[in-house]
This record gives sequence, structure tokens and C-alpha cells, in this order.
Amino acid sequence: MKKKTDLFRSRYLIFLLPLLLGCQNNDDNVFDQEFLITDAAFQNFSENYNYQEGLIPADSYKIAVNLLSDNTYATRYGINPEQQNKISGISIKTLLDLKDYAQAGENINKLFLVQKNYHELYQTIENFLKEDGSFEEYQNGNLVFTNLDEISVKGNLIVSPKDTLPIKLHIEFRFDNGLIISDVLSTTLFSI
Repeated sequence: MKKKTDLFRSRYLIFLLPLLLGCQNNDDNVFDQEFLITDAAFQNFSENYNYQEGLIPADSYKIAVNLLSDNTYATRYGINPEQQNKISGISIKTLLDLKDYAQAGENINKLFLVQKNYHELYQTIENFLKEDGSFEEYQNGNLVFTNLDEISVKGNLIVSPKDTLPIKLHIEFRFDNGLIISDVLSTTLFSI
């Protein structure tokens, strides 16, 4: 009887071994090359839920950034990749004149702060790039419009009360592996 049980176990193991080995998939390694950021989606966003499409309060305007990967395993299971390639440069240029604050074609990084995740304080784009150039929470972050010409108590409002300002921005992210991702966003900001 013992011999039959051992024979059954060994046949069972031989049958299951290829199945077990076939289920091993190295594609779920979060440090794999497939988890490099390969694209990004930029979207106008506001935490004020009462805004109309194309019209956003200046004091809550953000550009939502979602970094993307070609990893099929991550896509299939809803896993966000570890950010292997770091952001080495961010450029936000206005394509329209912003009153007296910036002319079309000028870099306006100084009007935005970076929100790496929902638990940390905002920081300047320059400090974000010096620190490590990566978002921490699900590869998402925000570029937050300050509505001030200077990030200080004495800064002047760009969109003053009862005013609107159409904006068209060219956003460019450069990565340390040479990848460049850019997009153009348009909306109108208003102030109450």
C-alpha cells in the first residue's frame, strides 16, 4: 500500500511540476525594465466640484499628472509601476499672454507648485527636481496653480475677483533616460 501511495504522489508531482513552473511569471517584477515610465496623461483638474467644463476657479486649478507604463501585468491587475526613470525637467510655457505677468512663449514654472502625493506639502518645481524627481503615490501627482505672480504673501493675484483668464499651456516632462513627454492644455480660469 505504501508503494502505491508513493507512486501516486510521484506521478501527481510530475504532473503538477510543469504546471507550477509554467505559472511563474517574471513580468510582475516591479524593478523590471517594463516598469519604466513610457507616457503620461495631463488633465485640467479642480478640487472645486461645482465648476463647469472649460471654466475652473483659479484658486483650485491643478494639472493632474498620471505617469504611465507599457507593462501589461500592471495594466491587467491595476498595479502602478515603480518609477524607474526620474523626472529631470519640467517646463510649463504659456501659449497666450497672461496679462502683464507673462507673454506667449514664456516659461511660467514659477506660477506652479508640485504636489507629489496627497500627504505632503507642496513644493516648487525646482525643489521637486532637486529632491528626487518622482511622484510617490500611484505615479500620480499635481501641478498646482498658485494664482500669484510671486509665491509670497506680497504676490499679486493673476486672476483678480470677478475676472476670467483664458489659458493655453504647453507642459513638457523630461526624464533622465532621454524620454520627453509633452501636451497642450486649455481652459479658462475665473475668480469670485
